[in-house]
Amino acid sequence: MAAARLIQEYRDAAYRPIIRTIADALNKLHELGYPVESSRCQIRAPSEAGKPALFAALWFRNGEEDETIIAFPSSKGCWAKTTRGVQIYLTLEKLDSAEVDGDGNVSLRDGTSVHAVRFDTLTLPFELTEVEHAIIFLTVCFLKEERTCFYYAPEVGYVGVDFSKLHALQIKNVKGLGRFINARIQSLRREEGKPAFQPVALAAVQRTLDIAGIQKARGRKPRSLV
Repeated sequence: MAAARLIQEYRDAAYRPIIRTIADALNKLHELGYPVESSRCQIRAPSEAGKPALFAALWFRNGEEDETIIAFPSSKGCWAKTTRGVQIYLTLEKLDSAEVDGDGNVSLRDGTSVHAVRFDTLTLPFELTEVEHAIIFLTVCFLKEERTCFYYAPEVGYVGVDFSKLHALQIKNVKGLGRFINARIQSLRREEGKPAFQPVALAAVQRTLDIAGIQKARGRKPRSLV
């Protein structure tokens, strides 16, 4: 079975999504040296029954080689133009299984053709550094809440964090969380050429929990001796 390479470039230095359009994703494939002009891609936006899709990705396969997947940022839907130039709004579910050619033209499952697809990305209530994102990722793992707080894509696995779910989490042992994070953070995969994460101070963990809205359980007050 072919392997899948997941490419995630969520935010730039100003914390804006880097890949916000189908054209951005095709340009990334072009930068990687893939023959986008002579190939076709597919959009996948999986969702659970009765629930809206919250992310989408562009699947590309170069002949019989491994698949490359470009993940789009978490979005509410997307804007697109019809063949007559009329702008329309589509939910992500409408994009699922759509075919994309090398020019960015998108053929939906119902036969509709659109182009100039631009994602209506979700705005986060806070900004995160890479280290803070890693701390949140490992915090969710520490609590074993991956299925609640992570987005998954078929054949790939983890795609991103559902930040709207973090406020429901609670840490009862921050020191234990800190030990868990520092035992694993140096093993997290980073972009090619970037050094491994270094261990983090407990204060950085606590600050990140506060930023993300993850609750910290208060310890019991000591009994009065009077």
